[in-house]
Amino acid sequence: MNGRPGPPAARLEEIAGAVGGTVVGAPDTMITGVSSLAEAAPGDIAYVESERFAEAARGSRAAAFVVASAVDGLGTPQVIVAEPRFAFVRIVETFFTAPAGRAASPAR
Repeated sequence: MNGRPGPPAARLEEIAGAVGGTVVGAPDTMITGVSSLAEAAPGDIAYVESERFAEAARGSRAAAFVVASAVDGLGTPQVIVAEPRFAFVRIVETFFTAPAGRAASPAR
């Protein structure tokens, strides 16, 4: 045990709600990180910008995908939104970015 907290985690349905998306697949999927399609690990969410990237998504290890429309042949959940790239940025900011720390008080 290293004493550090584990990665943040969020249920896919919570993520979908934050970006106004609809979940296709298991809404209780736990998401622990964000990544590109190529570098995704189990637990990560990635986005599919267009149908052109559907084949890369099918080969990705991501636990879920943010998409504009359902991608056939994916065995993992999808969050359908109007603008996947913008929704992905919102997901990163909302769930996987540490809040800015408070400025240090000047010494007295």
